[in-house]
Amino acid sequence: MENKIFMIALMLVCAAFANAQAGSNPEKSTEPKIVYMDLYTGGVSYKTLDEKQVSVWVHNVGNRDAGDSVLKFALTKGDKTITKTVSVGVVKAKSSILVPVWLGENLYLSKFCVKADSTNLVLETNEKNNGWCGEFGGKP
Repeated sequence: MENKIFMIALMLVCAAFANAQAGSNPEKSTEPKIVYMDLYTGGVSYKTLDEKQVSVWVHNVGNRDAGDSVLKFALTKGDKTITKTVSVGVVKAKSSILVPVWLGENLYLSKFCVKADSTNLVLETNEKNNGWCGEFGGKP
């Protein structure tokens, strides 16, 4: 029991010492800077539901530029699904681009799913936030 108490006390002293050392000169931190990319889709815009094209916002919230990737957009009306893929160029760190997607079909009463980096060309810190789904309303 005494050995356990001694070890816990020693660990606490070492942790306090390490914290004091790290705080003494923050500009000379030895911790590596984490470099990452993280693409996600942040919105779908269109002029009217009669349009046969949408525009998708692709965001890179990482601190490194994301290279070329592929955006996938699926539009479902009833039992018919149209799937389009569009090449996306470099998305600079902490910026967004608007990617047009020609669907050839109006948007009334349809569901959609969109996914950034659908072919996993960009190595990201979070691969689970790349896509989302929604629906368009409108006249029947």
